[in-house]
Amino acid sequence: MIGSMYDGVSGLMAHQQRMDVIGNDIANVNTVGYKESDVTFKEQLVNVIQSPASRTIGKQVGMGVMVGSISRNFKDGVLIETQRSGNLAIGGDGFFEVVDAGGNLHYTRAGDFQLVTDGNNPPADLYLANSNGNYLTDGAGAPITFPADDTVDFSIAIDGSITRTDALGQKIAMGQIQTAFFDNPGGLLSMGNNLYDEVPEASGVAQFGFPGAAGHGELYQGYLENSNVDLAREFTDMIITQRGFQANSRSITTGDEMLQEIMALKR
Repeated sequence: MIGSMYDGVSGLMAHQQRMDVIGNDIANVNTVGYKESDVTFKEQLVNVIQSPASRTIGKQVGMGVMVGSISRNFKDGVLIETQRSGNLAIGGDGFFEVVDAGGNLHYTRAGDFQLVTDGNNPPADLYLANSNGNYLTDGAGAPITFPADDTVDFSIAIDGSITRTDALGQKIAMGQIQTAFFDNPGGLLSMGNNLYDEVPEASGVAQFGFPGAAGHGELYQGYLENSNVDLAREFTDMIITQRGFQANSRSITTGDEMLQEIMALKR
């Protein structure tokens, strides 16, 4: 009975972790660029009382459950039109590369960028920055810049080509945005704030290419990618997780009642 109680406790802990993940997914149902997480369980250690042999299947008793993996699901979210020139969305595979104030590179699917100044007075350049103040790069780690005194508007094509309009109304090519691709995006390290960091041995190294090229989704200006959380699925998983938690709780109380009956035998 003691073993069944330990098994039940492990089940409670595993299902609580799954509920934590589900709760986080639901909380981020409207977070731009958020990717939902999937949880899998695996059996813990097994007590081999008797190994399988000729004419017998043996005796093996499991010793509970544990969380096997918590992995990001990088399927596309729905694109929402905002009509804001700084907002960008990737339709398909790929990540934006951004650089923070310390020069560190990060990757994100959230394209909630807007033009900001460089802090100088008067400003010399304009940058495309996200809500964290990180600058969008051209794929080579260099921030994309616009001259502050001669930029009226700008446009970005589906292949990442940037064109700005100067004070005279002339269209001037400003280069091209590249997006990052990883062999295993599930191996990226989540840093919070919609950011991911490269882990070469798990995610592979970032491979850059122009939007629309093989392996790289197209770029859409004036759109944002919404969270890919499926609420119907999350609510279903929540009910299943709750039932699993309740069942494990019941196995603990049943084991405790059986122990009490054993202790009562000596009276």
